[in-house]
Amino acid sequence: MSALLPLAVALAWALACGPFSYALARIAPLPRPVHGPRGLRRRRALQASAGFALAEPGLRWLAALIARALCTPRLARSTAGLCAGIDRRLVESGNRLGLDVCEQLALSLLGAAAGALFGAGGHALELGGALPMLFALLGAGLPWLALFEAAKRRKHSVGRRLPTAIDLLALCMDAGLDFAGALELVACELTRPDEPLGEELQRIQQELATGRTRREALAAFAERVPSPAVRDFAASVAQSEQKGNPLAETLEVQAQMLRMRRSVSAEEAAARASVLLILPVVVLMCAILLVLFGPFIVEGVELS
Repeated sequence: MSALLPLAVALAWALACGPFSYALARIAPLPRPVHGPRGLRRRRALQASAGFALAEPGLRWLAALIARALCTPRLARSTAGLCAGIDRRLVESGNRLGLDVCEQLALSLLGAAAGALFGAGGHALELGGALPMLFALLGAGLPWLALFEAAKRRKHSVGRRLPTAIDLLALCMDAGLDFAGALELVACELTRPDEPLGEELQRIQQELATGRTRREALAAFAERVPSPAVRDFAASVAQSEQKGNPLAETLEVQAQMLRMRRSVSAEEAAARASVLLILPVVVLMCAILLVLFGPFIVEGVELS
């Protein structure tokens, strides 16, 4: 009788979990993005990383579960703002890995599970009881840190290269091209297509070719890259178009202003660095004085 008890418990567990497992197995994963910026990013990520290519089907299946949960009326109303913020951050990061909102949340859950398993291994070795929770929180936060860092790097890269691109646009327009032709030449010939600014210029050129106005395309550019340099560039072009000012002259002035602002920012950063270095220098001087005069102080204390 005692030998049949584990079998009965296993059978009852299988009967209880069977319908739930069957329902989970029937959920189809989210379709892989194919077109647009996210499709391009996903293809590049799958080609560049074998680990991501291995985990990507499970990521899409878990994202389908999250999408079903978020589509319930109660959660859809309460999480609409959160999902919009995550989607905006994904766009600012250049559609990192081609992820959408549900896939980003699924990646965070996978990171938490991996961290918990790693911490459970440390707990089994008696390294600490709080390790599973600590590593789970760390694994859940790492995808968000990577997302914020990607958005920050992209914004910095676009802001650093934008004055040169504006100068090239002004030169092309002085040579006789219109704004769309100058933008196409700079985007396709004078910038690398794999860098953030080249991608953004190509996207602006494509939006202009599909019928969007110049103001709408540049406003979308400012939303994707929310930096002061991009906002000023979009506002100056829109203002020049509205008032009828020569656009080439406006672009030249804008490029000079952005360079001046960048030099001022560099001077401010250098000034802050000199202030921040005061404490390490004082600590270093104290350590040097302690090494030089320490033996004499010890001898004086012993003699007294």
